[in-house]
Amino acid sequence: MKKQILFCVFLFFLFNNLVSQEFSFQMYFEDAEGNRDTITIGYDPNGSRDTINPDFGEVNIVDIPFDSIFDVRITNQVDINGASWNYEYELYHSKKKIVNTIKKIVNIDIHAIHWPVTAMWDPELFDNPELNGSLFTSLNKNFWWDHGGYYSNLGRKVLHEQDQVTFTANYPDNWEEHPIEEYWGVYFCYYTDIEGNPLATYWVALGDSTWLYLSSENILRTAKTVIFPNPTDGVVFIEDNGLYIRDVYVYDITGKRYFLKLKENKLDISNLPDGIYLIKIIYYNEKTETHKIIKSKRKNNN
Repeated sequence: MKKQILFCVFLFFLFNNLVSQEFSFQMYFEDAEGNRDTITIGYDPNGSRDTINPDFGEVNIVDIPFDSIFDVRITNQVDINGASWNYEYELYHSKKKIVNTIKKIVNIDIHAIHWPVTAMWDPELFDNPELNGSLFTSLNKNFWWDHGGYYSNLGRKVLHEQDQVTFTANYPDNWEEHPIEEYWGVYFCYYTDIEGNPLATYWVALGDSTWLYLSSENILRTAKTVIFPNPTDGVVFIEDNGLYIRDVYVYDITGKRYFLKLKENKLDISNLPDGIYLIKIIYYNEKTETHKIIKSKRKNNN
């Protein structure tokens, strides 16, 4: 009887845990030799991109070495490697991650000896307006897709359009001869684990179809408000288009928001690390514009 009661209690908490998640899905991975691994990604208001939440069944396995043949993990390693913006969270590795909202990017690290690797998922889960822009990609991008580079042939795959993709490693063939690559403070191609094994880095981005069409070229071409200088080493000036600016939001390429105030048409980003940022402008008539800007101390050397 005692075992039956304990089993019922376990089922009760398991059921509550499952129904509390607004959305989750599994990605199945298989290397060229048939070795397999699985991860789970989703979102819920009580989730977190940056910390482990045991309430959703997340377990930090950072102290467990990567499997020597094939291992797929969700991590925040890239954020920590590129933590020039004072990223304050502890390192985690997990097989499951529930973020707190859509339009969050989840970092996936893959250690594989036998490439290529195939990823599989259920596309019907993403066939709705809220999630039909969800992606699996080798580009570290949150708002645009036409800037930067990568080694994998993956590029990006829209999850509701197909159920699998076979892709190559996101590091060069002679990775041992390359230093860990860094782009504006973010390690976006590859790095090594503590044992020196190559880890290919990828991202899953959950969101609607607006993600698919934004590019830096389109942003600059359609914008009516002028932001200058660009690049900048600190202060940027914003000349509005007569619609009256209500709010200005600043994001880095990982989606992290910086709470800065617009004062007398000036935005001071001098305390932010060098890098690429998106400035989102919201007007009182609810119209919005998004501008890409580069912050670099080297701008005056050009």
